[in-house]
Amino acid sequence: MRLAGWLATVGLVWALGANWLNGVVAEVWVEDIHTKVLRDARPSDNAPRECHLEAARNEYESAQLVVKSPTAVKEVTVQVSELLHEDQKSRISPDHIRLRFVGYIHLDKNTPDSELVRVAAAPCEVPDPLLEDSTVGLAADQAQPVWLTVFVPEDAKPGSYSGAVTVSLDGRETKMPITLKVFGFALPAERHLFVTNWFNPGNIANAHGVELCSDAFWPILERYARNMAEHRQNVVLTPWSLIEVARQEDGSLSFDYSRFDRFVETFLRAGVNDRIEISHVGHAEGGWSGPVALSRLRAKEAKTGAYVTLEYSDGLKPFLQNLEQHLEEKGWLSKAMIHVSDEPSIRNVDSWREASALVHQAAPRIRRIDAIETTDFDGFLEVWVPKLSQYDAWREAFEKRRDSAELWYYICCHPFGNVYPNRFLDFPGVSVRVLHWINYRYDLKGYLHWGWNFWGEN
Repeated sequence: MRLAGWLATVGLVWALGANWLNGVVAEVWVEDIHTKVLRDARPSDNAPRECHLEAARNEYESAQLVVKSPTAVKEVTVQVSELLHEDQKSRISPDHIRLRFVGYIHLDKNTPDSELVRVAAAPCEVPDPLLEDSTVGLAADQAQPVWLTVFVPEDAKPGSYSGAVTVSLDGRETKMPITLKVFGFALPAERHLFVTNWFNPGNIANAHGVELCSDAFWPILERYARNMAEHRQNVVLTPWSLIEVARQEDGSLSFDYSRFDRFVETFLRAGVNDRIEISHVGHAEGGWSGPVALSRLRAKEAKTGAYVTLEYSDGLKPFLQNLEQHLEEKGWLSKAMIHVSDEPSIRNVDSWREASALVHQAAPRIRRIDAIETTDFDGFLEVWVPKLSQYDAWREAFEKRRDSAELWYYICCHPFGNVYPNRFLDFPGVSVRVLHWINYRYDLKGYLHWGWNFWGEN
């Protein structure tokens, strides 16, 4: 009886997703995807030990598993089986399932004035990136989340599927069951929300140890583009500085679009293909609220190879005229938008309007888009992108522009505090999830996430 009882106990431990060896129990449980799992996390008394998912066809659905061991583990690996339909015939291949360890970012200080939404007190380690590493080490009594993402093919048979995740800790394995319910409808491939997350291609090149726009750079950029498309980003910030300008001996300008075109085509081919967002052609001088000036164009002298900078009439004006023509020839004009200068406010809106008028005069068929911090843009802007907090504060004024403008919203290092959602590391995951419910609730056509140092211009 004692032996039978002991065997029953061991069987129960394995059934609960724990790994027993020499008195050491490693736990595996399911955590809500909105929970940021800190290193000292422990499973609640009712933490699920099986993973249950529900998804439409042509949808990505995620879950979060957590592994924890009271002793250090040199090598944690995670694998997933195919998902078998209840008819015992139809399958979802492991090729449509990704398992990635969640990495951690050191946080020196917390977002100010945000006590109600803070996840953890700094200094601390906060989970954020999804790693491509096939294995990780695990310190004793330290939680390690694993992000599971299932893509349900459009032709998948509706019904219930089942499979298992195998977690190996230094070769000792435990399994967690997975069930997936596939609904009888499919999400459309067509996007109904414009989404842009600004990024820095130079940082991508540096991170991978390649030269920007080199032969080695483009396949790496393509992987990023595919990842963006998989997550339904459909707008890409495109640096106009990719276009190389030369001044001929007669003073005329010639334009080499090879890098610009390759950049755009990389994203269009990957599926980031609803809008082309051309970067800012102007800037505020002497500080963020200073007067707005259009950029001086940098051109290479064809005869000497020396570089010169050109004022608007000789530089940016013919550049914009040629850019509009090029976009039309490529069939991209209907997708194109161009930034004038970032975040104009009441302090510099008059100079911004002057700059915007010159941009429109040179390229009248390219939409103008900007993140804005006031409301006085009638006739000077086609895509209005107010900050979320300012859209809320001045909603009546923005709503009056619906017939003449396309309304988006943006977030950046603002707003913070206890009122508005944002994507700060110490904000809860639900803060990110609710952002696009705001788009839906207020019929805002796009979302822009502003980032520092996305790509400096000429």
